[in-house]
Amino acid sequence: MTQPLHLCQLFDVCPNPMKCIRFEGGAGSSQEDAILLLGTTDDSIGVDAEYRYLSVLLGPENISWKFISSTIRFSDGKTFDILTVRLPSQELRRYFFDITAFFPPQSNS
Repeated sequence: MTQPLHLCQLFDVCPNPMKCIRFEGGAGSSQEDAILLLGTTDDSIGVDAEYRYLSVLLGPENISWKFISSTIRFSDGKTFDILTVRLPSQELRRYFFDITAFFPPQSNS
């Protein structure tokens, strides 16, 4: 498990200073190793936080990486956003974010 990354420490994006977006969990290389996004129930803030996380990890978007696609997956009572990006080397990478906190799984009832 990686050390939690608190987005508030890196960017002034917290809508409420008492409630900070944070990332916990794994490195995001698979569903089992997903990056857990916590601290918001607002999907637009959550999606923005995912992109900012990648910019901290990889560098500026459209310079160090380019967004290719986003896929939502519901599995085991959780919701995952799988972001695919292209690096300057043309390598494609997928990052799994557990977004259950702001995008609950849909029920079949």
